[in-house]
Amino acid sequence: MEAMQAAFSALTSAMRKNASVSTMSFDFGVGRPLAPDEIHAIAAIDAEAGAPVAEIGKALDKTTEEAKTLADQLCEYGLIIRDGEPDHVRLSEQGLRAQENHLGFHIERDKHFLAYIASLDEEAFATFCETCREMEKWMDSYFR
Repeated sequence: MEAMQAAFSALTSAMRKNASVSTMSFDFGVGRPLAPDEIHAIAAIDAEAGAPVAEIGKALDKTTEEAKTLADQLCEYGLIIRDGEPDHVRLSEQGLRAQENHLGFHIERDKHFLAYIASLDEEAFATFCETCREMEKWMDSYFR
């Protein structure tokens, strides 16, 4: 029981830190700090090589109206551009730079944990994946 409490304490600490990091703004080489919603919108646009604003909203779990407001802000920053249709956007050169730096940021910050996961044997990796799924269900139970 003591070992389980220690493991749960470490998990709780990691979740608190993750929650804190997920609200932090960083400058990804564009001269201004970008909030998580901003850089994740940029990542969603990059993943689709341009996208309708409503799709960005879905990717970020935002309403279409919230996504439009976010797109307007990113346009004002010069990170995205309207692509013909008013509700379709793509990344500007500056937006592409922000996304490239965002990916580099995560590659650097996440490399030790990703290396740990990659080092797991097949059985341990399956257990890790199952643990992640169970944690998702556990956290979902708080929203019912």
